[in-house]
Amino acid sequence: MPDADAIKGFPSTDPVAATTRNELMDGPARYLYSIDFKQRLALFAEMTEAHYVETTFMDKRLKAVDNNLHGLPLDLLLRLFNDPGAPLPKPANLHFMMHVSHCGSTLLSRAIQALGAHCLREPLLLKDLCLISRAKAAGKPNPLPEQTYAHLLSAFEHLAARPWHAGQPTVIKPSSYVVSMTTELLQRLPASRAILLDVQPKRFLATILRREGSISEVNSALLRWHAHDPWLLFRERFEIEQLSPGEKAGLLYACNKGWMLSALANSEISDRLIAVDFDRFLENPKPHAVELMRFVSGRSNFTPSNNHARALDSVLGRNAKQGGVAYDANTRDDDLADSARTHRQEIDRGAALASQLLMQISTATPQG
Repeated sequence: MPDADAIKGFPSTDPVAATTRNELMDGPARYLYSIDFKQRLALFAEMTEAHYVETTFMDKRLKAVDNNLHGLPLDLLLRLFNDPGAPLPKPANLHFMMHVSHCGSTLLSRAIQALGAHCLREPLLLKDLCLISRAKAAGKPNPLPEQTYAHLLSAFEHLAARPWHAGQPTVIKPSSYVVSMTTELLQRLPASRAILLDVQPKRFLATILRREGSISEVNSALLRWHAHDPWLLFRERFEIEQLSPGEKAGLLYACNKGWMLSALANSEISDRLIAVDFDRFLENPKPHAVELMRFVSGRSNFTPSNNHARALDSVLGRNAKQGGVAYDANTRDDDLADSARTHRQEIDRGAALASQLLMQISTATPQG
């Protein structure tokens, strides 16, 4: 969290007048970055449209927050967006790209962005709200009063939905564990849709096991985010720290996939979900990207302009890990082939565990 003296007030002689709801809703240039609960401040970062396009992570890794945070009293923020005398309609253009982690979600979000969507990748406040949501679902002490949580989530939804251009859909690509909020978010937002991005378990395992950093990330995610998932069989049958690396990765996959199965099983929202396999996307990415843009925009006749097509070519023609190399199905196969050979035993162990757990989850998916 930034030092208190690094946080500026909103530039105005009258803070209330300068932060009226209409002004905050006038485009996404003020990005609701996080909440400082100790100082009771909502922290906003000044962002340009180029910042949003270029930024991969809008959490603590966000460069735009450096010496560029403005503080708004939290109580004022909550009042502005939860005024019973002047209620705001639910956002109609806010959608989500949920995913199982390490499955191409950044590339997909950039592809949709190239076709005209406004995208937020891994916003910090939604991570924090997810921790609160998970604690609440697990029956743990809630760090926020229920009404404060609901009002803060409402403010986030309205501020995240602000587009740069009229008619522009907004797509949030959150961190993978926010998949647990899929049902909650879509029940709150009746016009919202969600892409559920997945890969086959062995492809996921080969991706994780090829990098030591990814294995450490899996261990951290399981202990911090998934220890209280509602799949009771996990807690009854497994001590996470005693699992092998492949089994941990398989467990993480099953946790995130389980939340997708839960959402798909919910008839209230299932018609607003679309399941996407990343490897199938890569087989023919351009038409698949257009299909996903049609899904989130609600425009079945959407056709890319020449500018859109050029921007999409640019996104698909570069690999963030290998500059100048197109990230296509063949490149991905080459990337994973060595891992599949080197980690065959662990991949088999993890895939077997994931398959076993998903079979049980599919017969008893919690609705939530």
